[in-house]
Amino acid sequence: MYVGDHDASGLLIDKIAEKEMGIEFKRIALTMEQIERYRPPSIPVNMRDSRAKEYIKKYGNRAWEIESLR
Repeated sequence: MYVGDHDASGLLIDKIAEKEMGIEFKRIALTMEQIERYRPPSIPVNMRDSRAKEYIKKYGNRAWEIESLR
């Protein structure tokens, strides 16, 4: 199981780890469903992240850190 930030890099960590370690991960938090349900505070997308543009296309210009979910 994996718990991570909902941002441009955080959404890829489990996929990269699966590829590199050969272990299956299941994201249990932070999901968009949880964000919509609990409405935790957001932060601006880190534009220095090389994945930011693709993230913004899919999710908008806000991101969420796992610590924002109670």
